[in-house]
Amino acid sequence: MEISKRSNDQQSNKHHRSDRFFAVDGKWYYRTREKIHLGPYEALEEAEDGLIAYLRYLHVAERRE
Repeated sequence: MEISKRSNDQQSNKHHRSDRFFAVDGKWYYRTREKIHLGPYEALEEAEDGLIAYLRYLHVAERRE
């Protein structure tokens, strides 16, 4: 799946994907563009999979609008 920017997002050459993931008390979370924290996940890889599922959901929702 290719992840693209929303048309109303500012264009930037800086992409800090690692900033989306963080751990608290051994549990992993990811942060959305809207600054929502989603988790917990047992492992970083699970949080990455959760983010991919979230982005796919948004992609489908945008297509229905």
